[in-house]
Amino acid sequence: MFARFPSVTHRSFGDDRSGTSSVEFALIFPVFAILLFGIAKFAYAQHCASSLHFALRTASRSLMLDPSMNQGQLERLVKDDLTVLGDPDVQVTLTVSDNGNGRVARLTGRYEYALDLPLLETFPIVYASTVSTALPD
Repeated sequence: MFARFPSVTHRSFGDDRSGTSSVEFALIFPVFAILLFGIAKFAYAQHCASSLHFALRTASRSLMLDPSMNQGQLERLVKDDLTVLGDPDVQVTLTVSDNGNGRVARLTGRYEYALDLPLLETFPIVYASTVSTALPD
């Protein structure tokens, strides 16, 4: 009369393992996402620091060709290079000294970057790069 259904074994809630992967993923994914995002942000900061050094070297070559350039002109040159390569928010200083063998120009660039990650506090990073070049007499 009555159709018999296949017997289903009843398991207790504590023995049920279906969904374990979902729970583990939900716990691990936010940490992994923050770590991955942090690596990308730190890589961009390193790229900007490297671009700053490249722009300072390019500006020092221009200074060798035209020693009459002032700090404002050099800063504009560096920032123009960084507009294409990285973050142009830098401070550039120029000091010229005489070391006994001739004049030496020292270009220093300072770049500040705030490494801000979700759920973590902001971590400031300061990069500074200096390029020295001999000036013609």
